[in-house]
This record gives sequence, C-alpha cells and structure tokens, in this order.
Amino acid sequence: MKKIIYFFVGFAVSVMTIFSLTQKNKNYYSKTEKLYSTKQFSSMKYYEMLYKIKANQITGKIDDADIINAKNQLKYFNLFKKGFPLSWQESGPDNIGGRCRTILIDRNNPNVLYAAGVSGGIFKSTNAGASWTTIDDGMPTLAFQSSCQTVDGTIYFGSGENAGTFGGGGEYEGSVFIGEGIFKSTDGKTFTQLSSTTTFTLVNSMASDPTKNIIYAGTNSNLKYSEDAGTTWKNLFTGACRDVKVASNGNVLAYMGGNIYRSTTPTVSGSYVKSTGIASGFNRLVIAISPQDPNYVYVLASLNNNFGGLFQSKDGGASFEKIVPGGSPIFNPLNVGAGGQGDYDLCVAVHPRNKNRVFMGGVSYAEWNETKGPIELYSGLHADLHWFTFDTISNPMRMYVGNDGGIYRNTNTDFTMFSDYNIGFNVTQFYAVAASKEGNIIGGTQDNGTQHISKNTTDKKRSVSIYGGDGFRCEISSNNPSNFIVESYNGNIGRSQNKGSSFGSILDNRVPRYKMESGTGKLISDPKGSYILSPFNTPIKLSEVDSFTRLFVGADQCIWMVENVFNFSKNPTWFKISTFSNAFVTEVSSDGKYLFAGKNGQLARIKVPLDSNGNLFYLDTLKNLDPNIVYPGCITENITGNFNGRFITGIAVDRSDANRLLVTLGNYGNTNYIYFTENALDAVPTWVSVQGNLPAMPVYDAEFVYDNNNMVIIGTEFGIWGTTNIKGSIVAWQEQNQGVNGTRFPRVATFELRQVENKSGDTGSVIVAATHGRGIWETHTLFAGIKNIDGSLKVKVNAFPNPAISNTTVQFSLTRKDNINIKVLSLTGKLIYEQKMPNQSPGVKNIKINTSEFAAGNYIIYIIGSKQKGSAKIIVQK
Repeated sequence: MKKIIYFFVGFAVSVMTIFSLTQKNKNYYSKTEKLYSTKQFSSMKYYEMLYKIKANQITGKIDDADIINAKNQLKYFNLFKKGFPLSWQESGPDNIGGRCRTILIDRNNPNVLYAAGVSGGIFKSTNAGASWTTIDDGMPTLAFQSSCQTVDGTIYFGSGENAGTFGGGGEYEGSVFIGEGIFKSTDGKTFTQLSSTTTFTLVNSMASDPTKNIIYAGTNSNLKYSEDAGTTWKNLFTGACRDVKVASNGNVLAYMGGNIYRSTTPTVSGSYVKSTGIASGFNRLVIAISPQDPNYVYVLASLNNNFGGLFQSKDGGASFEKIVPGGSPIFNPLNVGAGGQGDYDLCVAVHPRNKNRVFMGGVSYAEWNETKGPIELYSGLHADLHWFTFDTISNPMRMYVGNDGGIYRNTNTDFTMFSDYNIGFNVTQFYAVAASKEGNIIGGTQDNGTQHISKNTTDKKRSVSIYGGDGFRCEISSNNPSNFIVESYNGNIGRSQNKGSSFGSILDNRVPRYKMESGTGKLISDPKGSYILSPFNTPIKLSEVDSFTRLFVGADQCIWMVENVFNFSKNPTWFKISTFSNAFVTEVSSDGKYLFAGKNGQLARIKVPLDSNGNLFYLDTLKNLDPNIVYPGCITENITGNFNGRFITGIAVDRSDANRLLVTLGNYGNTNYIYFTENALDAVPTWVSVQGNLPAMPVYDAEFVYDNNNMVIIGTEFGIWGTTNIKGSIVAWQEQNQGVNGTRFPRVATFELRQVENKSGDTGSVIVAATHGRGIWETHTLFAGIKNIDGSLKVKVNAFPNPAISNTTVQFSLTRKDNINIKVLSLTGKLIYEQKMPNQSPGVKNIKINTSEFAAGNYIIYIIGSKQKGSAKIIVQK
C-alpha cells in the first residue's frame, strides 16, 4: 500500500497521506490555489526523481550491468510454472497516450502505422492512427525510441531511452529505461530481437538508405550500419550518436560527439567530416533534411536546454549558417518557465514540398519559413514534442507528431492544427492509482494530469482528464465515491465532491507560503506567496475507518495532520504532528493510531494520540494551537532497519495487525529489496529480508492480501510478483503476469498497488495496479463474491490444529468492522463455548480456544456478526 515517492534536486519532497477514520483537456491546472504554469518545472526533474529511485545510492548512477543482471534472472523464471496466478485485465485508459518518440508510416500502405512508447512497447494501426493495438507485451523490453524501414519493407525498432542519461559534466550516468538492442519484423505482426544487437542498450536513432537495404543505428557508443538485415554490424564512428539522417541521395548526416558530421560515402569508416558553421557547446542538436532537395539541411540547437538557434545548409550539410538566433526572450519553444528542456524534447522537420519551411518542436510547436521567419504556433498539440513525420502518399498529406500526450495528426492542410489519435495507444505512465468499490478508477500520470476512468460509461476504459499538470497521488472515498482527492506538483492538492467535475483547496493559513526566486528556482518564505508544500510532488494516502477524516501531509520540514478533509462546508484545520522532514512515503495503521513515514535510509513511526473512540486527545482545547508546535502526545520514533541509505519506495501495514509491516526499497546494485517485521510497534523492531528468490531489482509497492495476510503481492521494476507465504524460511516469489484472453501483464515498472473491497454483499478484493508505461490494470482473481442465504457476507473460517487436543486456533477474515460473537456448539445444538469480541476491525483474526475441557467429538464453530457470518467443523480428540 502506498504513498509514492518523488524527488526534486535542492528541495525537500513532501509526502501526503490521507487517513480517514469514516469516510475512507488538456494540460492545465484546475482552479484551486494558484501556483505556477503547467510547465513550471522542467521534465528533467522527472528524470532526477527516477534516478533517486533507481540509481545506486552510493555511486548515484544506474549501472547497465545491474539491470542486465536482473533481466538475466528474469529469464530463469520463465522455466517455472506459475502458482496461484492472478489473472489481469487492462483497465485503460484507451484514449490517452504517453511519451512517444517514434512513429513509422509503412512505405507500402500509408494507413498502416507503427509507434512506440518509451516504456510501453510497440503498437500498430491499420487505419491511419484512428485506433491502435499492442504488438506484444511480452517482448524482452518495452522501451523504444527509434525506428526505420528498408526498401524491402522490413521494419526495425531501436530500444532504450536516452533522455536524462547524462550528468552535469556530460558523463553517462545510465538510463532509467534501458533497451535490449534492435527488433525486426518482416510481416508487421511479430518482432524478433536481433541477436547481434543485444548489447545495444540505447539505440538513440535509426535511418535507412532510400534505395538499398542498408540501416544505420546511432547508439550511445558509436554510429553503426548493417547491410545484411542486422545480422552483422560495422562501426563507422566512435562516440555517442544521438541523431542520424539519410538524404534522398544516400548521403548521411549524424550528430556525434557534440558535432554534426557528414559523409557522401556513408558506409566507409573514416569518411565522416565535421560540418562547419555550427559552433561547439550546444548540449543537443537534431537534424532534418529536405525530401524536396537534399542540399537543404536544417539543424535545431539546444543551448543549456534553451533554444540555441536554427541553422540552415544549402550544400547538403557541408556548411551551415544560423538563420534564427537563440537567446530571444520572445521566441523560445524549448523553455518551460523555470528553465529549458532541450535535452528532453527537441525535434525538427522540413515540409516535404517546401524546402524553406521548417517545423520545430520542444515544449511547444513552432515553425520557420523564409517569408515570415520564426513563430510559435498554438495548435492543439500536447506539450513536449519529440517526433515529426509525414505521409506524402495520402491526399491531402498528413503530418504525425509524437509527444508526451501520445500521437497527434493534423486537422488542416497548413499543419497548424492537430487532434490526438490515441485510441488504444495506452503507453500512459502512471505514478499512482485509486479505485472505488463501484470499479471507478483515478490515477496520476507523468505530464497527462489525473485521469478518471468511469465504469458507468459505454467504453469502460475511456478516460477523462480531471486535473492538469503532472498528476501524482489520488484517492476516492470508500464511503462516498463522489469524493476525490488529487494533487499535482508543489503540493497543489484539490478535493472534489462531484467526481472531479470541480475542485477546491484544502489549505489554510497555518501552512507556510513561499515564492520562487527568479533564475535559481529557490523557495523563499513570503506571506503573500503561494502554498508550496513541496517543489515537485506531495504523495497522499486515504484510509477510512469509523467517523473521522484525517489527512497527513509530509512537507519539507515536518508532517502535518489535517482534520475533516471531506467537510466541504469549511477549510480543514491543520496541526503539526512531527518534525520528521522530507518524507517520501507514508502509510497508516487501520486503527489510525500509527503513521509510518519513510525517506532515504530512514523509517519513522509516529504515534497519534487517539482515545478509544477514535477522537484526538486535547483537540477541544487546542483549536488555536501554534502551528510551530508539535501537537501534544504525538511521538516520533526511528524504527529504521539496515537499509543502508536506500530509497524507501513503499510501506505496507497489515490491516489486522499493525505490528506486521513490509518495507520496499529501490536503488540498483543491491541484494535485498523487501523487508518484513512482525513487531513494528516495539521500540526496536526486528527486520528480516524476505527477498527469497526475487531477482535483484527495485520493488515499489506491496500489499498484504486482505483474506490471507501471509499472501503478499508486490509491484516491481518488472511487473507483478507474489508469494503465498511471506513467513517462509526462504520466501518463494512467483511472477504474476497471466492475463485474460491470452494477454499478459507487461514487465513494466509498477509503482503502486491498491486493494479495494467490493460492494456490500460480496467478499474478496480487487487489486488495481498503476504501471509506468502501460496504464492501469486490475485483477478480480481474489474476489469471491459469496453470500449466505440470508444475504449476509460469508466469512471464511478455518481451525488449526484440526483435529484438536488441548487447544485450537480459529482463523477468520472480516470484510468490515463489526461486533463478533464466537460460538462453539455440539452436533446436538448444545452451546459449549462463547466469546464476544466487540468493535473488531476488518482483516484476518486468529483466536485461540482452549479445548482441553471439551469431550471428544465433533463440533461446529460459528462466527456471527451483524451482517457477516461463517462456520467451520472441528474434531476434538483425547
């Protein structure tokens, strides 16, 4: 259960957990507290966050060898038959895309398209983008950023994502989405991995010769080419190659080693000559060659991630001159407000029939033509552009754009207006998810806001954007499913009582205000500034029991507690409960008495002063408590295990026993990624690794299964895994990738799992998973849906040992809070034993019964609640 975890360099990250003891488009902000523009923060902060989660905590880098080692261990699991398989189904969204860096138009049929997500795999369309289907969720990698097609129709896709892989000094620090070479298809249906390319972890760019079956691949180590359909490769240039283009006359231009190089004999090593006219010092360059005239070549430059200029060549790229200078305060399509991001999004293309018209992409869309010069266009495109391509066969001509919103196609012949073409292109990168008993789902995404998937519509996978920017944590009330909590960066938290149709703020004047210093991005205290709980994200968590609604907010200096978050008639009241700072992840015990908070290498337990009825002690006398003072009775204790400074990515609390705690960890280059304790409430808990046979990969979240608290499901770097016995001497983990109708759960980073109890009258639970690249998935495998004849919920009851001699333990699972009566009757109906258990919380119960005075024979154990009951037979021997 979770939290989610994020990072912003130089600032503290906030965490929010909502603890409720009753009540459990486009890129824009919904109107709550006014903060900054949607693109206030560079997308490089996104990579910094992922590095914090994935990079080794000592070196600060992601070593390709560590990822390859984990993937090699995954191959071993393919040999085993799956046990207790969870059967997964894709929940959506089927109309929202995600980051797309490559689109390929079939040279033989312009209605056939191929496109890929950077962490979601390859998709195909046969109707010019009107709808898409995934090629294969079981491919060795789902990270793709380049493609090409040779004259014989063979299709190639290059894997791995380059963006965000370089440090401030230009050194390679590892990719958060590593690849596994080049994949080839001769029929457009199946792709096979080229064995000669398995060591190509980043294939940044691909291109093909216009008349020969020659392919070029720009990797992070060199420029290569193949003349035998990828069977063998020859090196042409040593050094990272981020872009390669082939002109209609066969000449090749490439961006390598920080400069543009050109060759008229491109398969000859040593033939590449540095172009003139473009100074060194740019952090990224991209190339476009005119299809109309190969002598016209353009280069778009990024300087310190801002617009560095547009260069033109009229001699095939031998020499360039700058036609649009950089540094303009007016024209900068690469800027986001707080800084540019040219290393993340940069693309350029020439109009196929006008060599003097150029399209540029960065954060926004712009063009240059010989008559009007440069201009930024307001076109209906999603922010963050990565790829342009043209269908010149169809009439009228079509232009496709790949961006952070997926795939877009022009709606006018001048290529100034666009519409999204994302039906079925589910490569959405989710950070978090929440779900209701009715099956509705909301989730926070990278650069696609918070999405709402309603099961009350005809298309049950269709999504509506309800909150803009980068969406993070979110919650749906289990008591009133119309009540939502969502958030985006800066701690911009909104609450809604109408399923996201509108949002209001939950903040009050106790929360400090800040302003952002121009140029540095530093937060400065300012009474007239904005509410900024964290400079990037504020994860939240909602837990509902009894009749209280409480919200825990982990800001940069402390943790706040908020009362009455779902009282929409007034602003909630905020109280400081701990000085624990920079929390990344939080979780709350089911009784609301303990908050667990984690950050790099440290786990805290915070005791909340509640009476037996769930009320806060002292509340009536502390209405005007100084916000700088920690609420009386709140106790913060360090219960960190031997986590070695690791990033705590998830915390799971057994809802039937707060002593039972799981902690999941990130950071490649380690051995153990999940720890378990059964005495979390002791002064010094005992932590044990439950890594077992799990591959050495980051684990992001965990869930104790409600009806069997020894069964645990986890979300990892490579999908879903589970064990039937978390207490085993060697915990046996099994991959849970089975899908319905022959599909499979993809091996993709799964950041959050949420377990949802079903509607009244049902038993069991549904697990919903948020993947970072393939949308939302859910499984109903654990849902039983059994009712007694009288309509009450059927309680599962077991007794062990059975037969019993002197005692037996009765185990049963409650799906809701209830007053429970345990009765043991003989077969003649005589009452032998009775025990009353008031105010029992949901979860698994283990009750020991002394049978030493029972006569030998058969008995029936009854578990009786107000709306739930069950029974089991037991034998007593002497």
